[in-house]
Amino acid sequence: MSCARLFLIYLYNLGFLFMLGEKQVLSFLKPAALIQHYSESEWEEFIDEWVDVLKENKGYSHVQRLGGADDLGRDVVGHCHKQSFLDPWDNYQCKHYNKSLGPSDLMKEIVKHIHHAFLNEFTIARNYYFVAPHNISTKSVNLLGNSVNLKKKVLDEWDKYAGSVSSVKTLPLSPELVKFIEGIDFSVFQCKLVKDILVEHEGSEFHYDRFKKKLPERKDIEVEIEDKMLPYYRDLLDAFEEKLNKSIEAVDELSKADLNLFKKWRQDFFTAESLKAYNRDTFPDESRFLDLQKQVLDGVFEVVYSDYDDGIKRVFDTLKHVTSLELGENELLQVVKVSDKKGICHQLVNDGKMSWANKNKDKK
Repeated sequence: MSCARLFLIYLYNLGFLFMLGEKQVLSFLKPAALIQHYSESEWEEFIDEWVDVLKENKGYSHVQRLGGADDLGRDVVGHCHKQSFLDPWDNYQCKHYNKSLGPSDLMKEIVKHIHHAFLNEFTIARNYYFVAPHNISTKSVNLLGNSVNLKKKVLDEWDKYAGSVSSVKTLPLSPELVKFIEGIDFSVFQCKLVKDILVEHEGSEFHYDRFKKKLPERKDIEVEIEDKMLPYYRDLLDAFEEKLNKSIEAVDELSKADLNLFKKWRQDFFTAESLKAYNRDTFPDESRFLDLQKQVLDGVFEVVYSDYDDGIKRVFDTLKHVTSLELGENELLQVVKVSDKKGICHQLVNDGKMSWANKNKDKK
């Protein structure tokens, strides 16, 4: 028994868990245990997020969640061409039971799939995956692992399961249906293991919000931006004009020392842009990054709007101040660097929230 589970039992015995909400209690669980407590709808939503990650690898043009009374056994589907069920498509059959799926659970769904395909409501899926939080039983593994035996079992036991497909009419095992079943490649019926699903779900923008795990590693990436025409770039040159008391049209007019400063501040801007890209790839929206920007603006506001002889002094004081600025609760702080804070200042200039140069300050 894990230490975490022992701790939960200890808290339970103290009556502590009764003081917590259900979500707080479940937050103690690891992902593989947490998904076992999902509702059927939450399980389908989770699978939908996971299948969306697979789009490129599986060649899907569209991922669709259909789960409901009229889904015909299609909970989440991956379409290879638009949203057609006549072209190749994959089916993800979501079953959220408190046990692993046995052969009878599989047979009901396989017979249902064949039933509707025979009636031309869709073609047999290119791949048909069973997905369940407790996986499938050993007997079910053996059943799916032998397509010849699986086909024979469907033919032998069709009448046993066909009655549960439709409350209106049971489809008899006619010669035409037997021929149709004989033509099916039963290796399409498979199972996806929870452990593999969870690993692949890490590529989803919803993964962190769903499991509140440690953020993925932030890799240094090159942000391709042609920034010479961006507002922050020109504003920095204007600030140098005030310091040097001369007109500057391009960075190559700066001294070596000033050029090194410019390059460093430009790199900080790119670092913050890479953080923005990381946020976009990790979370479903920009709210966390926008919160960082707001916190930085609030923290440096008085410094930026103080009086300076030239804008470069303002840059120095502001960046020095933001380096030691303590930011409030935000998940991105796990991966924020000092250069991100400085770069966010340049982003704020670029977005028109503030300015370095005196001549531009009054325009904000």
